[in-house]
Amino acid sequence: MARPRVFVSSTYYDLKHLRASIEVFIEGLGFEPVLAEVGRIAYDSSQPLDESCYREAENADILVLIVGGRYGSIASSSSSRDEGKMDRDIESITRREFSKAHDADVPVYVMIESGVLSEYQTYIRNKENNDINYAHVDSVEVFKFIEFIYSKQKNNPIQPFEKGGDVENWLRDQWAGMFQELLKQRNENSQITALSSQIKQLDAVNSTLKSYLEEVLQSVSPEKSSTVIERENKSLNDAKIANLLAENLWFRHLRRETEMDLGGHAEVMKTIGSVNEIIPSYEAAYGRESLFGLLNPLEVYEDARRDFNEARKILGLSNVRFTKKFLGELDHLPPAATQ
Repeated sequence: MARPRVFVSSTYYDLKHLRASIEVFIEGLGFEPVLAEVGRIAYDSSQPLDESCYREAENADILVLIVGGRYGSIASSSSSRDEGKMDRDIESITRREFSKAHDADVPVYVMIESGVLSEYQTYIRNKENNDINYAHVDSVEVFKFIEFIYSKQKNNPIQPFEKGGDVENWLRDQWAGMFQELLKQRNENSQITALSSQIKQLDAVNSTLKSYLEEVLQSVSPEKSSTVIERENKSLNDAKIANLLAENLWFRHLRRETEMDLGGHAEVMKTIGSVNEIIPSYEAAYGRESLFGLLNPLEVYEDARRDFNEARKILGLSNVRFTKKFLGELDHLPPAATQ
């Protein structure tokens, strides 16, 4: 029988005892824990080891992120490995695992040590002061990571903890609630299946009616028929475009990160004629404080750039060519401030 796969993401040496405890807890629930140190990750010998972890994180059913006082090892492909990069570009393996899972819509549960989370508030009030020595972290990059998590508008529940039992109790409550919601959805899905069958039948009927009404209009009122048929065909085409945009991964990313509706995102896209207009258009529509969260995937992921152009194709717009100059501008966007 298939079991839910739970990926546990954290630094290892400072949290290894907690990781072992969580592994036993997950096993006790009948789930499959996925931890790098217990040999449940299939590594690709042609790539750095951490790349296999990212693949497992985005393919997991659930991701549990534990944040302690260590920032951990830097991702093998992190842009911070290049000279001249800002501190913001230092991306740890743990942060990359979180990003991969979050971008793939994997349910994420974030636990942060109480001392670290309390000291994070001090960091927020003193971000420009580089002379502070923090007691609970080995690097301010830990606080920047937490800031990055808070910048997500969805799928980022955060719970402080002091001991392993706190982690287990919170996860048990959360997953019990998830199970209850799944039971409700099961009942709703059975109703949706019945409706879907009826809709398919109605679709065939509508197609027949459409042809019939066009014939009637053309015979009864030839002078008005073209206008009516053209208007209704446009309405059908608009509905088709809306459905395609709803499935587009770039538009799904925008809807996850903002409160704007699908039509609003489409109108913003239509204002972009070239790559040089992306940042100004997004800043005008969403605000400068949202730019990093919205546009950072374009800098990091080729798939995001492809999905961006796929959305433009759906809207009948030409592709945008992403230049090195533009990607460099994205590299200097400030992260969103925590509310």
